[in-house]
Amino acid sequence: MNEAVKKAEVLREPPRMPLKQEDYMALRALKHERTINDYVEDIHLKLIADQHYNDLLHAIYDEQAVTGLMRVDDVLAAQLIQKYAVDNNVLEVASAKLATVVKAMKVVLRRYRASRKIRRNTVGGVVVESDDDNNDNDE
Repeated sequence: MNEAVKKAEVLREPPRMPLKQEDYMALRALKHERTINDYVEDIHLKLIADQHYNDLLHAIYDEQAVTGLMRVDDVLAAQLIQKYAVDNNVLEVASAKLATVVKAMKVVLRRYRASRKIRRNTVGGVVVESDDDNNDNDE
């Protein structure tokens, strides 16, 4: 190995690591804007301990829904998400239309494999495809 190359390897000082989070984030290779789905996910994770919120998301058939209709339960759950957003100044969600919050909530539930459809089609911990998904309002 060339003596100059050896010396350069020994003397080469790596760049310093950032000491502040904002400086570190500025170096991130992949930057993305947070979407309403991300904000709803943050709120969902805070609300899952709320028994009423959890009850609204539990049903996999209309007969099990708190209101008797899963679609209505979805709207009520989305209203709880929006109330949290208003109370905690999460403007992206607080100012969104209720239908948008419902759709974002469903995206979040799919991220965790907790959508009504996925849970309805789970047998013994395995998701099985069903030809009869006419009771599906996850999409």
